[in-house]
Amino acid sequence: MVLHYTVNFDYEKEEHNVYVRFRPHLKEFLYEVPGLFEIINELLIKSWFSDPSDEELILLLPFLKSFVGVDDGQHILKKCI
Repeated sequence: MVLHYTVNFDYEKEEHNVYVRFRPHLKEFLYEVPGLFEIINELLIKSWFSDPSDEELILLLPFLKSFVGVDDGQHILKKCI
């Protein structure tokens, strides 16, 4: 298991450690998406727990890019339903 960083905090006078792993392709996703949109609230995608071959974030990029320059994305969303 590859850990990317550790968060240490105190809770009720006891020290706790949280070990964090990044989802595969997170860096590429975060590099591309903020330049495309002002705000992203929440994206529901398949769980990736412990799957180093996960590509859901990369697969999501073309869909998100289809909204660039569109005033109203409802017609794009309707195609997905």
